[in-house]
Amino acid sequence: MRHLLPMLLVFAAACDTLQPLRGDFGVLANPTTDTARVELGRALFHEKALSVNQSLSCASCHPLETYGQDGKARSVGVTGTPLRRNTPSVLNAAGQVAQFWDGRKPDVESQALGPVLNAEEMGMPDEAAIVTALEAAGYRARFASVFPREQVPLSGRTVALALAAFERTLATRAPIDDFLEGRADALTPRQRQGFDRFTAIGCTNCHSGPLAGGGRFERLGDEVPWPDESDLGRFEVTGVAADRHVFKIPSLRNVAKTAPYFHDGSQATLADAVRKMGWHQLRLELSDDDVALLVDFLDTFTGPLPQTAGSGQ
Repeated sequence: MRHLLPMLLVFAAACDTLQPLRGDFGVLANPTTDTARVELGRALFHEKALSVNQSLSCASCHPLETYGQDGKARSVGVTGTPLRRNTPSVLNAAGQVAQFWDGRKPDVESQALGPVLNAEEMGMPDEAAIVTALEAAGYRARFASVFPREQVPLSGRTVALALAAFERTLATRAPIDDFLEGRADALTPRQRQGFDRFTAIGCTNCHSGPLAGGGRFERLGDEVPWPDESDLGRFEVTGVAADRHVFKIPSLRNVAKTAPYFHDGSQATLADAVRKMGWHQLRLELSDDDVALLVDFLDTFTGPLPQTAGSGQ
């Protein structure tokens, strides 16, 4: 037992910050228990009629089979030009403090139509155009069935509610959750070493809670300035000087599957991203062994896709 004591002490300390993910992200105002609403949202998530030229769906930039991120430094919208920022994964996004890198929307309901109405993303001119497109695609009766109490069942509001209800189901439990709930054998000995290193160097200062991030905002380059500071981040939302170069802390859920990394998509591999974080956020020059241990540990946040993630209508 004596040789287990250091690991157990670190485990106990980390449990105050890292927490297991216990369910999905349903809320009373938009419950995931409404299976008809969730299924409608799933269909809309894959519906190309929501783009102005019917070429893109939400799933085009957030393919669920590749963990909700398309693997590009910057996705390409209907205009054919790369977007401004890297596309974050839609998995577990509904549990985060706010949406988008700069947190400009508070929840997935208010975020849902943002990309649809963005001229450079899906390009729909207004909500009326969304309704017209979905009526032409045969959705009127389905909305009437799912939203029978709405005076206007098919509207921009109900489209957002359905999409958000689906996104609220996209929670992914992983081996780290079993470990945090007391199953030491859920991680390999090497992954437990990585866990010890992760907590010892202070990664949990930012990557905490059930999503290991996504719960607050932090200045990118807090210790050492980020190489490219052209993106002012949350300052563009708040106008507060202290928010310059501040971004939402990314969740580490499925991080091993969602390269490239950061708002600018500048780091191609997880090892690159870990080394970059060590230097710019902690002023630590991580050794190759440290990086390898941390990468092995971060793979424990990879979980199976939820059943609702299947494609199609």
